[in-house]
Amino acid sequence: MDRIKNALSDDDPDGRQAMVNALAWKKDEAMKELLLSLKNDTNLVVKLAVARALIGYEDPQAFDIVISILKDKEVNHWQKREAILLIYTWKEKSKAKFKDKRFVEPLIELLKEEERREEKLYTDDLLGLLGETGDPSAVKFIAHQLYNRDENIRRRALHSLFEIGALKEVVNDLIYVTKNDESSSLRIIALKYLSKVNNAEAVNAIVDAVKYDPDDGVRMEAAEILVNLRSPYAVENLAKFLMSCKDEHLIKKIAWALKITDLKRASEVIIPYLKEKDAKVKKSAAEALGYLESPYGVEELLELMIDENKEVREAARGALKKIAHNDYGEDVGKWRIWWEDSRDFLLKLK
Repeated sequence: MDRIKNALSDDDPDGRQAMVNALAWKKDEAMKELLLSLKNDTNLVVKLAVARALIGYEDPQAFDIVISILKDKEVNHWQKREAILLIYTWKEKSKAKFKDKRFVEPLIELLKEEERREEKLYTDDLLGLLGETGDPSAVKFIAHQLYNRDENIRRRALHSLFEIGALKEVVNDLIYVTKNDESSSLRIIALKYLSKVNNAEAVNAIVDAVKYDPDDGVRMEAAEILVNLRSPYAVENLAKFLMSCKDEHLIKKIAWALKITDLKRASEVIIPYLKEKDAKVKKSAAEALGYLESPYGVEELLELMIDENKEVREAARGALKKIAHNDYGEDVGKWRIWWEDSRDFLLKLK
C-alpha cells in the first residue's frame, strides 16, 4: 500500500498516470479512495486518467473532474474535447441518458468556441448531450442551430429540442424549418414537432405544408399528420384548399382529415361558395362536398342541379351520387324524393 501511495505522489506525472491506470485495471473498491486523492491533480493527463478510471468504477465523481476541466480557462479547446469524450465512454458503459445540468453552460461555451473557429467536427454530438440534459436554458442556443448550414447539426438540434420538450418556445423556428429547410426529411420532422404544439400558429403551418411544399412526399406526410391530429385549427384553411387541390391522392387524404375532424364545420366553410356567381367556383365547391360525402350541403347541391351551367350541374350530380351512394339521374325531383327519405338518417349518422 505504501508503494502505491508513493507512486501516486511521484513528482513525475507519467509515474502517477501509470499507477492510476494500474488501479483502474485492478478495479479494487478498496483502492478507489487512492484514485480520488488525485482528482484535483495539477497535471491534466493525470486528471483525465483518474476520471477514466472512476468511470470504470461507475463512480459519478468522474463528472466532477470533467466539469472542472471544462470550466478551467487554462485548458485549451482540444483538451476540453478530450474530457468530453469521457462522457461518451460513460454513456456507452451505462446505456443511460446524460442528465447532469451542470454541463449545460460549459457545453454551450464549447460549442460557441467551435462556431468561432468554424470547426464543425463535434457540434452535433454536443447538441445531443445538451438535449439529453433536458435543461430549458439550452433551448435558445439549440434553436439557433436550426439555421446552421450543416444538415446533421440541424437534425440534431431538432431532436434535442424535442428531448427537452420546449417546442412551444420555438414554434417560429420550427415553422422556418418547414418552409425553408432544403432537406425534405427535416421539414417532415419539424412538421411532426409542430403537431405536438397544436396551437393555431403551428397547425396553420402544417396546412401550409400541405398546400405549398414542393415535395409530394412532404405534402402527403403533412396531410397524414392532420389526419392523426384532428385539430379544429386546421378545418377552415384545409376545407378551402380542398376546393382547389388537383392531386387525387392528396384530395383523399385531406377529405378524410376533414371528415374525422369536423365534417359539419368543413361543409359550412364550403357551402357559401356554392352560391357564388362564378361557375368555376360553384363547380369546385360542389366537387369538394362530394369528396367529403357531406349531407350538410345537399339542399344547395339540389339547387345547382338546375344551374344554367352544364359543368356545374354535372358537378352537383357527381357530389350527390357520392353522398347517396346511388344515382337518380338528371331528374332533380327524384333527388329531392331521395333527400326527403334520407335526410334525417344521414344527418343523424354524421
